[in-house]
Amino acid sequence: AGAYLAGTIVFSFAELIFSSAVPASVARIAPAGRRGAYQGAWALIASLSMGCALLLSGALRDIAGWETAWIAYAVLLTLAALGLALKREQRRDT
Repeated sequence: AGAYLAGTIVFSFAELIFSSAVPASVARIAPAGRRGAYQGAWALIASLSMGCALLLSGALRDIAGWETAWIAYAVLLTLAALGLALKREQRRDT
């Protein structure tokens, strides 16, 4: 029970930081006069992704089990990180 409480506290603090940092980051990367559109797009994508994640996680767990689901998520996260790193290097070169 103690580990569950500690995990919930850590998750809650991370959520507080995330919920204030992301809108500022989105506003910073938006072109002049397009902040509202970027904020709206971010809100839509974030909502859809959180809802889809719950649905897909449940389906994947039912089909393949939790271990396979976590491995699949680790692979996807690694690919996303590599893609972002490559994109960042590409932008730096131009």
